[in-house]
Amino acid sequence: MLKEIEVGNCYCHERSGHRHSHKRSGQSAFTLMELMIVIGLLVLLTMLTIPYGMNFYRSRTVEEQSRTISHMLERARSHAVSGKEDSDWGVYFATEENCYTFFAGKRYEERDEVYDLETCIPGGASLDTDIVEVVFERHTGDPNIFKE
Repeated sequence: MLKEIEVGNCYCHERSGHRHSHKRSGQSAFTLMELMIVIGLLVLLTMLTIPYGMNFYRSRTVEEQSRTISHMLERARSHAVSGKEDSDWGVYFATEENCYTFFAGKRYEERDEVYDLETCIPGGASLDTDIVEVVFERHTGDPNIFKE
């Protein structure tokens, strides 16, 4: 015996203990298999694009830090040429800490710490140089480069 029951948006037919459902016409749904395939493709696409995104982030960080170091060196030279605080000005590179410091003084060890401006490089880029510090002479702006 075939018995038809309406449950929500479905018509269900019962026959000998087996139930079969059919959607009303005009309505569609995704099957579990279709959803699994779409999710799998999204995961695959994400896995393929993450390395490119990380490389982009690293290259942007390197570019940004290069500009910042360049500006810091220009600022030190400008301060030295103008005779600001009647001092030489320089930039010290602490490669192990991945930081650099803008300072006033003939050498980093002899600096006036009041004027220190330390900047550390965020993850994705690192400071790799054999130059320890660059000091610009007062009034002339001539650079003195100190290496390891």
